[in-house]
Amino acid sequence: MELYCGDLTFIFQMMRLNFIKFNIQNTFKRYREKTLREAVESREYNQLVNKAEKSYSAYLDMPLGEFLFKLKKREDDFYLDFLHSNGDTSFCKFKLKDTNYNHKKGLYLYHTNEIKYIGKATETFQKRINSNYGNISPKNCYKSGRPTNCRINHLINENQSIQLYLCVLTEKSNDEISQLETKLIQRYNPPWNLIKYRTSKVKNDSHNESSLS
Repeated sequence: MELYCGDLTFIFQMMRLNFIKFNIQNTFKRYREKTLREAVESREYNQLVNKAEKSYSAYLDMPLGEFLFKLKKREDDFYLDFLHSNGDTSFCKFKLKDTNYNHKKGLYLYHTNEIKYIGKATETFQKRINSNYGNISPKNCYKSGRPTNCRINHLINENQSIQLYLCVLTEKSNDEISQLETKLIQRYNPPWNLIKYRTSKVKNDSHNESSLS
């Protein structure tokens, strides 16, 4: 697949994903690094401390994930106050099938009948695809976690025919890769990318983009 950025052409090669499991539920419940007491005493959840101490004092020393799952089973929506909007959705687990690309960096995109998402891997594809998107950790379900990882993973779980394409850019600096990501998002307007990257078009695209070569 070829994508264009001014006078530049970028070749994206389709990669096979190894899907290990679909429809993983209640990932947040496996979070055991903090108790309820420790969580509400932290900056992220300090606004919940009064309610926790008043209404859930018997559970203050329970691991946070276990406590939230107990509330969910009781249909007590207080558990949602600790999670971001995709923190209690269904996830999947996957990784790159071709390990030759694990330690390379560059751009990637997810595609079905159209380009769904464009992103960058400025460290390695292994970390970005396998670790960040392909294996959602319990702590990333929380408001203090990584909502984008959860959102994209959930969308992939809901679109199991998804295809991954990689463009290796080992010769580019991380700043250049980041600039190219923004330019391509603005040009192709993928529906899964956050709106803040898509709302404004760059003036004089051809002149500006050609300067990235």
